[in-house]
Amino acid sequence: QSGLGTAAVIVMDKSTDVVKAIARLSDFYQHESCGQCTPCREGTGWLAKMMNRFGKKKIKDHDGFGDLF
Repeated sequence: QSGLGTAAVIVMDKSTDVVKAIARLSDFYQHESCGQCTPCREGTGWLAKMMNRFGKKKIKDHDGFGDLF
């Protein structure tokens, strides 16, 4: 069985804190992941943790975070 994704569109203006928005989305996807594939099962939790740390300024580029982009 295969999932189809969210089919979602999110609109943000210039006042949106992008880091906080990504952190919230990461938390959501971590919770809602069906766990069928390794990237979702393992990656969503890792990304949520990294984004929350980054948003709290507890992570620096030398922690490997910059390698994601």
